[in-house]
Amino acid sequence: MRNVVTALIAIAVWFSFGCGEKKPAGKKEQPMAEPAKQPAPPPEPVPPPQPPPVERVGKGAMARCPSSVQGSRTEIKDAAGGVDVVITAADADKIKEVQARAGFLAEAAKKDPSAVEHTGEGDGGGGLGGCPVVLKDTTISVANTDGGATITVKPTDAAKLDWLKREATARASRL
Repeated sequence: MRNVVTALIAIAVWFSFGCGEKKPAGKKEQPMAEPAKQPAPPPEPVPPPQPPPVERVGKGAMARCPSSVQGSRTEIKDAAGGVDVVITAADADKIKEVQARAGFLAEAAKKDPSAVEHTGEGDGGGGLGGCPVVLKDTTISVANTDGGATITVKPTDAAKLDWLKREATARASRL
């Protein structure tokens, strides 16, 4: 029995040291192949070029016009002797902005500058720009509403009422 145990130990030692495969001399081991690379994601699509912004006199982009508040909606309605420019917004902050700008226009309409300066400070006389609230040769009154403001615009010369309606409507359509 002792010989059997010795033989088993010898076989175990022999297998643990020399059981590996013999490689022919002079041949180098080949490195393992790298895993396949994932294809690169497609490039981001390039957006089409945007048209240049509309040039506005004074380049203020109607910053004082209540109709230019982002997300606002403007309607031109007939009023006795003039037009109502009804500006509404859904967001509370936008409503406050519409009302603040309408208040600014009410003050600007009181000015009657002898020299036209389109600076965005109400010194342009209202004949320039694209705001549907026409200030040139008009009087305006402002009423704040729950959703924004209604600005009633009346021509100082009743014979210009049709022109005022066309001008306010045309300006609103370009917003």
